[in-house]
Amino acid sequence: MTAVRHRRRDIDGLRAFAIVPVLLFHAGLGLPGGFVGVDIFFVISGYLISSVLFRAAAARRFSILDFYDRRIRRIFPALFVVLAATTLAALVILLPSELYAYGWSLLWAVLFSSNIWFWKTTNYFGDPNIDLPLLHAWSLAVEEQFYIVWPLVVLALAKLRRRTALAVVLGALVASLLLSQWLTVKSPTSAFYLLASRSWELLVGAILVLLPPPPPGHQRALATAGIAGLALIAYAVVFFHETMLFPGFAALMPCLGAALLLYAGQADGPATRLLTWSPLVGIGLISYSLYLWHWPLLSLSQLALGHTLSAAEAAVALAASLLLAILSWRYVERPFRSVHDRDAAEQRRTAAAGIAAIAVFAGAAGILLAAQGLPQRLSPLARQYDMAAKSLAHRDLPGCGLAGPSVPADLLKRCFAAARPEPSVVLWGDSHALHIKDALADRLQARGLALRSITKNGCAPFPGATQLDQVGDPNPACAEFNNAILAAIGADPAIRHVYISGRWGKFLAPGGGGTTNGYLRLRPGEPIGRATSRHAFIASVRGTVLRLRRAGKAVTLIGPTPEFAVSVPKCMARTVWLGSDPRRCDADLATRAEIPEANTLLHALARQTGAGYIDALQRLCGGPRCAAGIGTTLFFRDENHLSAAGARHVLAGPAR
Repeated sequence: MTAVRHRRRDIDGLRAFAIVPVLLFHAGLGLPGGFVGVDIFFVISGYLISSVLFRAAAARRFSILDFYDRRIRRIFPALFVVLAATTLAALVILLPSELYAYGWSLLWAVLFSSNIWFWKTTNYFGDPNIDLPLLHAWSLAVEEQFYIVWPLVVLALAKLRRRTALAVVLGALVASLLLSQWLTVKSPTSAFYLLASRSWELLVGAILVLLPPPPPGHQRALATAGIAGLALIAYAVVFFHETMLFPGFAALMPCLGAALLLYAGQADGPATRLLTWSPLVGIGLISYSLYLWHWPLLSLSQLALGHTLSAAEAAVALAASLLLAILSWRYVERPFRSVHDRDAAEQRRTAAAGIAAIAVFAGAAGILLAAQGLPQRLSPLARQYDMAAKSLAHRDLPGCGLAGPSVPADLLKRCFAAARPEPSVVLWGDSHALHIKDALADRLQARGLALRSITKNGCAPFPGATQLDQVGDPNPACAEFNNAILAAIGADPAIRHVYISGRWGKFLAPGGGGTTNGYLRLRPGEPIGRATSRHAFIASVRGTVLRLRRAGKAVTLIGPTPEFAVSVPKCMARTVWLGSDPRRCDADLATRAEIPEANTLLHALARQTGAGYIDALQRLCGGPRCAAGIGTTLFFRDENHLSAAGARHVLAGPAR
């Protein structure tokens, strides 16, 4: 078996290749595929822990108590120091709604189930998760869940012939990998967070332990394998991106890269010499503490400052993480890990201390939850703003409100189900149509008209065009939805008026606004770029309006709304809490030129096609600056969606 019998400096160097990309990715300082560092950590962990377990089983020294004694002393001290520091900072920085959510994440973190909590409540690559200081704990949860079962599995495998054990582990690996790929397509958040779809990555490391050691005289082959491993990791770190399907088969690249480096590290070679370079080894030694500290510091810094961190601010946060990691490694990790030859009584005391620590932090989480995030820290107005950040409840209207990557087979049946009275007006678009739905329904009801709302989140109304994300991957489900809805509206004689609204600006600044911006194109094979997107934008909107007008429908386009750097209610709550200038929460259209550009284009298209036009920017902005609201009334419920009051304010103006 290829087991680790002494500390290998190259593995510490490989840890550096895992942690540095993660840090830079989370800080927004480059390396778009830096998130694969977590996958590298999984492979390293599977290799090292399996090596210890198989070696102990072979020597008949296998002890569950000893195993968990080592795990507790390895994981708990630094983790609970970071959790204590983060909780104290959270009490000072987080709003009540955020502190309440933090309480839940703290509870799940100390129970090593964070991955399940975040699976239920977040999308790692979707909406900004900067207000979740413990988001990174999901990977620790995956590992610890794996190591609840794996020691017993190893005990059984150790009784088998090596080839048989290898076949069993390989079978489990393939099954988990196939599940991961299936879930990555069907339910990406499940694939990302859950143990069943991640365990194959730890098993990649475990398989290395079951392989025979490299035979003598194969130095060149091992050196080549090491270089190939570096190349695979480098490609993933540089060219992977957060909008791709991941993990699934895509995660094979960094995992195989890590496996090749671990196997090649048993002999000298260029890759091994690089990984044993002292600065890399030093970073690898503190990589666990560095991983624990970096995300809370990035998260809490941004929340405290009230804006997206600049490159300099993010670099300062990472430097602070590095300093704290060094101190944590020296004064917290090392003292607990350097104790050896402990008897059963000492191991039981360690287990009892670990359970006690879990109970203390679970109790602290319970207090935060019972206290509803301690709202008494804020003034009544600040609390009012904080409450406004919660999701807006929508009325139940005829039509459909879809989300997710696919289109249901019964799309038209669902979206055009019979209603009484039969609506003569349709609202169609993405979430920027959904946020105006209730206000529009109220205005129509006052005129004796009923509204049918047809929306699909993340799918702007561009029939005839394909939407692509910022790296050019198409969204065929969105095109299918829009084309089907346009045809159905045009063919329905009961529909007399169509309101169309979307997050228009996102396709006029492709690649310029993070993961939200993308591209449009009319035909496959067209060059992907801003000019193509602009042409498709104009052609799709013009064609859509003219087709509906020829079908006898009145059409009203609803223009774009301003977009803010941070959540408006939370920014205003902090402004009141801290007594700072509320203008810091304003949106600046000068920094988001695609939004007024979309407004100008849509206004011109409305005039050309005979459509009505609701100019939201005119209602919400005074020149390039857009305030959060009027008086104490907020017009936005997050970074870019209108509140109920904001929607009413926009519709109170005349359609032109």
